[in-house]
Amino acid sequence: MKKTYTLLLIGIFAILLLSGCINYSQTTFYEDRIEVCQSKVIYGSESNEIPTLGEINTYDSISFSSPVPVTLPFTFSVPRCKSSDATGAVENSSMCNDCLKEGCEPVSCEGVYLPSSYRCQVVDEKYLLIISSESPVTVNGIPVTSYAVIGFSDKPTDDWGYSITPTVEVVGIPNTITIGGEGEIGIIFTSICCYDCTEKTIPQAIIYPKVDIEGFQIVGGDAIVEDGKVLSSFNIVPGTQQTKIGIENRGFFTQNTVMVRFDGLPEGITVDIQPAQQKIKAHKIGNYDATFTVDLNVPSGRYPVVMTAFSSNGTFDRVLVEVVVP
Repeated sequence: MKKTYTLLLIGIFAILLLSGCINYSQTTFYEDRIEVCQSKVIYGSESNEIPTLGEINTYDSISFSSPVPVTLPFTFSVPRCKSSDATGAVENSSMCNDCLKEGCEPVSCEGVYLPSSYRCQVVDEKYLLIISSESPVTVNGIPVTSYAVIGFSDKPTDDWGYSITPTVEVVGIPNTITIGGEGEIGIIFTSICCYDCTEKTIPQAIIYPKVDIEGFQIVGGDAIVEDGKVLSSFNIVPGTQQTKIGIENRGFFTQNTVMVRFDGLPEGITVDIQPAQQKIKAHKIGNYDATFTVDLNVPSGRYPVVMTAFSSNGTFDRVLVEVVVP
């Protein structure tokens, strides 16, 4: 995971710093998740000119956003990374990578969006404060040189995702930053927010809510199960017996493959259920025709049989019915 975010941040800063972009995000699609990193210049104006950064010679070949002038002392709030911002970061992606294919090929970001079924969390959060000043200042009480880059991170890190290491590193992200001193200086303040987005899992109780065996009745005869309650035994004689079964979906989701089976039938009794499976929409009842065939050799007796409503993903409901062979 760390390697992935390193690559993402390298890409972000390569574009941000070389082109002077104020807002840049990169999205990578995997089979089981979506990753997005977004860099925003909070304070700074768009420019391709190289600012004077004094002794930090490693910056000399890089074109930044221009610093904005502020009068000291200067205090500002830190806009924290929020999971809800991931949607906008994906939809406004500057670069997209498709890692569903081998090699994580770059693809067009046109029409890219975050599906509503995905939930995101912040996995990496960093901030960079670049100060251009003619004299030393303080940042939240920490003395810094007249030209400095201060990095704030949510956890200890030795990888800021690009080739330049901050001159001052602070672990812990403050709610506000105060730059102390006198006079006017120039600053650039940038946030770096990385998110990991995965598809929401719906609890089993929600996926299969209140899908019940509503009714089981002999055609032209008595009800064995009605309104989900067992009323009587199922008396059956050799030959065939036509019955009807009702399965009610009381939930809010359509169930696509609802099936019914009988477990525990004695040898010599078979049942044919039609349709074998069906889709039942929310708040609707699905009806099944069940034809029982009883051999002459089935011993008389009382047989506990479990009628089950189920799908390929799990069991909905079970009802214990007593089958009586005279």
